[in-house]
Amino acid sequence: MISLSRGFLFVHIRKAAGTSITWALSEHADDQVLQAEGDNLWLSNDVMGGQYKHNKAAGYLQVLGAETFDRLLKFACVRDPWERAMSYFLWFCELHGQIQPDPDPEAAFEAVVRQMEPMVDYVDIGGKFALDDLLRFEHLYDDWPRLCQRLGIEEDLGHRNNRSHGRKLKWRYSRRMRSLVADLFSADIERWGYKW
Repeated sequence: MISLSRGFLFVHIRKAAGTSITWALSEHADDQVLQAEGDNLWLSNDVMGGQYKHNKAAGYLQVLGAETFDRLLKFACVRDPWERAMSYFLWFCELHGQIQPDPDPEAAFEAVVRQMEPMVDYVDIGGKFALDDLLRFEHLYDDWPRLCQRLGIEEDLGHRNNRSHGRKLKWRYSRRMRSLVADLFSADIERWGYKW
C-alpha cells in the first residue's frame, strides 16, 4: 500500500496483521498496491485485492524508482514464524473448505507452509534491510502509536481477518512441524530473535 501524498509505503507480509493495518491506513493512502503478472509490475488501485496486496520492497523499488522509493517512510509488520505459519495453514484450510481433519495433518501442514516465503524476502533488497520501520505483531498495539506519530496521523487499529481470535497457536505443533518451520524460516527467526 502506497501513499505518495502522505509519503509512506506499507509492505504487507502475509499473516502479519496486514489486513488490519491496511484498513486502518486506507483513508490516508492513495490506494495503490503493486500488481504483477510474470515479470510485469505496475501500480493499481485494488488495495484489498487478493494476492496483489502482498508484495516485496524490491518490487516497489523497481516500479517507483529509487528517488521516490527513498523518500517514502517504508514499514512492515513481522510475526513469530510459528504463529504465522499456523495462522496461514488455518486460513488456507478455511479458504479451500477443508474442514474435515486431514488423514495426515503433518503432511498437509507441510504442503501448505512450504508455499510461504520468509519475511526477510519481503523487507530486504539485495540481502539488506530496506525499510525505515518495523512493527511486531506481538506488541502491535504498542508499536502502532509510534508509527502513527511518524506518519502524522491519528488512527485506531482494529481487528480484521483475525483467524486466531487472539489465541496462541503454538499448542497445535508436533515436533516435526516445529522443526519444519524452524528450518523454512530460519532467517526470520535469526533476524528478529524469535524463539519457540
